[in-house]
Amino acid sequence: MKDYIKEVFGEDFFPVRRDMMNNTLGYREPSIQDAWTGASRINEPVRKAFVDTMTAIMGKNTFKYLSRAESGWQAGVSTAKHTIVIRSIIVPMSNLASNFTQLMINGVGLRDIVSGFPTMLVEIEKHLKNQQRKVEIEAALARYRVDAVMTRKLETELQSLLDSSKRMSIWPLIEAGEFSTISEGLTEADTVIHEGKWVDYM
Repeated sequence: MKDYIKEVFGEDFFPVRRDMMNNTLGYREPSIQDAWTGASRINEPVRKAFVDTMTAIMGKNTFKYLSRAESGWQAGVSTAKHTIVIRSIIVPMSNLASNFTQLMINGVGLRDIVSGFPTMLVEIEKHLKNQQRKVEIEAALARYRVDAVMTRKLETELQSLLDSSKRMSIWPLIEAGEFSTISEGLTEADTVIHEGKWVDYM
């Protein structure tokens, strides 16, 4: 496999480290359906005993009942999270109050905070989109490395994304390596602020 990767992508290609796979591809969440499909790391005797026991208790439609119950539970949790984080005014207002307090402690005037806060959120989101596109371009460059025209086109787009980020007011923080701190603080409520009508209100 390693020889194939070197042949296709070249000697300079570095695959994703094993310890970074979950961060790159995400985690697979287990499901009650795994006991029936067999796509599980549970020991086969344990899995079979669980299926047989639940079937004996709930009947031949056990899989359907448990699947629906699981889907209903997941939908309920999702709705609760959305209600608490987005629809409840307490969470976003608490976030705003905390941010305003920290900025004023560091000498930023209230007028500058009110006028600049929505702009900063838009810039953060824009830079995150630029970073996502940058990853896509770098993958495409590895794919079209023998195509000079496509490579030049992708490199031009990559440079334009970098120039776009450099023009942002948050660029000094990005350059100083502090962007991970401010982007991790971009909550779901903050995203709604700059994507919805809240930004007009602010």
